[in-house]
Amino acid sequence: MVDVKSDSITIMLKLVGTACNMKCLYCYEHIASQTIINDCKNINSIKSYLARFINYRHIFIVFHGGEPLLSDIKIVEELLYYIFSIFKYKCNVQIQTNGTLLDEKWIELFSKFKEKVSLSISLDPHGDKELRILPGTDYRKIVLENIIYALNYIPNVGIISVANKFNYEYFETFIKELMLIGVKSLTINKCQGCDTDYSLSELEYVELLKRISILWIKNGWYQKINIQPLSSLFSNKKNRLCIYLPDKDKCSQFRTYYGNGIEQEYCDHITNKSELNKFNECQDCNIYYKCGGGCILERRNKSFCDARKDLFRFIERVKYGNKRS
Repeated sequence: MVDVKSDSITIMLKLVGTACNMKCLYCYEHIASQTIINDCKNINSIKSYLARFINYRHIFIVFHGGEPLLSDIKIVEELLYYIFSIFKYKCNVQIQTNGTLLDEKWIELFSKFKEKVSLSISLDPHGDKELRILPGTDYRKIVLENIIYALNYIPNVGIISVANKFNYEYFETFIKELMLIGVKSLTINKCQGCDTDYSLSELEYVELLKRISILWIKNGWYQKINIQPLSSLFSNKKNRLCIYLPDKDKCSQFRTYYGNGIEQEYCDHITNKSELNKFNECQDCNIYYKCGGGCILERRNKSFCDARKDLFRFIERVKYGNKRS
């Protein structure tokens, strides 16, 4: 059976479920009920599942978790060769990892696929030791060393960071640190689905993005490092970031597949398909065509909407000067 609903699809492969060697307090997988798969060996079922998407024009596959590098490296290698044998040029693969297990064997494997396989490594600025926990070790030192090593062999190595109240003052130093070691891509998220003392409100997140965007443009950092969501928000092209994608069906453009054969026809943030109706109220808003309503986990209240309106007014002022507000 061929599964075709749109031109593109994102498939999240969770071979080990939500199993992880770290215990980051803000991780939505840590907060939610966990699905830990200790032994994923039914590789033929995974291949059969992937083959259903052969008629899509573009397939983006993310090895996700938990921590995907807890998987058997031989299984991942076999899947990568299979993926590129059936999808060929119309597929890109990303490995979303915390970077602590990224040793020479994994880097050697990923380097075989050149630009087709990218790494997205979780790393936050200084100040987050209370939240990112790898028992008994200095995780940040380990990850930085692994990033520097990976950059020698893998063309596309990006960093994904979660802004919170412990680290948001350190982002300027953090960006300089990344540029110094040669990282060319950074994504700054806020904690989704968290309502804690260390979570940023949408207004605080917007203020952080505004502050960074001024530095990014004024100092010419945009020539050295791509920072999301700034790059997409300042672009004249259609935004493809799901947290800003004005498409009521955006969550359905994801598929999630677990190593034990469980599959979801939507993003793994969603626990019940009826939650997709939450975006209906957003579609009459005059900034929906830019905003997209955020993530399904957001509390879309007045303060959230006011912060987003402020962000888009700021972007227009920067792009077009003070003629528009």
